[in-house]
This record gives sequence, C-alpha cells and structure tokens, in this order.
Amino acid sequence: MQLKAPGETPICEEPDIYNSELKLDGCNILDLGCGDGRHSVTMAGEGTGRTITAMEIDKVQLAKNLQTQTPDNLTYKYGSAAEIPADDASFDVVFMFRSMHHVPLELMAKAMNEVHRVLKPGGYAYFTEPVYDGELDEIWRIFHDEKQMREAAFATIKGAVDDGRFALVKQIFYNNHRLYRNFERFKQTFMGLSYNDYNVTDEVLAKVKAKFEQHLQEDGAHFYNPNRVDLLQKL
Repeated sequence: MQLKAPGETPICEEPDIYNSELKLDGCNILDLGCGDGRHSVTMAGEGTGRTITAMEIDKVQLAKNLQTQTPDNLTYKYGSAAEIPADDASFDVVFMFRSMHHVPLELMAKAMNEVHRVLKPGGYAYFTEPVYDGELDEIWRIFHDEKQMREAAFATIKGAVDDGRFALVKQIFYNNHRLYRNFERFKQTFMGLSYNDYNVTDEVLAKVKAKFEQHLQEDGAHFYNPNRVDLLQKL
C-alpha cells in the first residue's frame, strides 16, 4: 500500500485492501453485483482452495462475462442483491464492490438482509463505496448525482451494525488513481455501461466534456477517487 504522505489517505487498489484484511484461501466467496468480474477473476487467480460465485443482475454484462475465459473456480451467475439465489449460510465472504449504491433505494434493506442470510455465522461482509467527494464527483453530478444513493448505502450498512446483526471489524479510507487518456475513454467507462442508462442530452454531454477537459494534462486526466471500506462480521 503506497502512501501519499504521512497522515494522508493511502493511494492503493482494492486487492491491497482485502488481501491485507481477509484470509480468502479455502473460502466460498460471493462477489455480489460483480460488474465485469474483474475482482472475481483476480481473487480466483490467487491463493488456493477458493470457490467464487460472481453474481450480476444486468443481463447484457452477464452475457459478456459468460463469453470470457474464466478460471475453473469461478462461476458467473444471474442474481439480484435483494433476492440472492443461494442457500442460507452458504458463503464465508460476501463482497460488494461499489455496488450497494446501485441497489434501488427501496430494496437496500432487503439486500442487506440477504447478505446476512447467505453468510455463515462468523462470515465477513466487505463493502466498498465511493465517498461523495473529490474532483471526479464534480463531473459525475452533472449527468448523474449519486449523493442520495451513496448516503442511503452507508446508512443501510451502518444500520446492520446498529441493530446487532453484524459487528464492524474495520473501516478503511483510501484513494485509487485513475487516468483517462481522453474524453472518449472517460465517456466509454462511465456513460457507456449497459446497466447505467443516463439519457444524456447533447447539452449535458458538452458540459461534462468541458469539465473533464479542465483536468487534461499531456498524458490525460488524472483523478484520485476517495473510497470507504466497511468490513463487517456476521454475529
């Protein structure tokens, strides 16, 4: 884990965090809301004795995942966080990498209940959520303001600790670095996803582009995105 400077938030990537906090070998793991499955692929390719289910509700993205070559210990599956197709107490660890805030507001509490249900007693729930702060959010809010969803996601996670279902093991803040070579790359990454239909008008797109280009340097636009990890243990 690389530090910016003494006392400042570390700059690192997600595997640096979960590998330092969890022992995943021999575990049955659920990556819930897996997106393109990048974290599942990474976890499946490391360690020993890991069985990973990568679950995604977006059928377009899931179809893409199923067409990729994957390790034998990784299975892609259709499923919703609010209705997980799995038995009670069947997973040692459940990961939600920046996916709780994508759950509809009215279903977040149900999704948290489902995470609790499918975890074994003593199992871990690992949530990463983007902190609503920073230069990238200044661009995001022009076409998709996530403030309400992110606050609701954190309240849902906190509520599961407050009501005694989970113990808070650790809360970690970190930044990850992202470089976008040009606006087309940025647009493809954030505005071209099948599970995000923002219906952006030409006028809004022009505003987004203008804001993005304020950050351009010779090699592209650099952003340091703040994130919060809540590591919980089922009681």
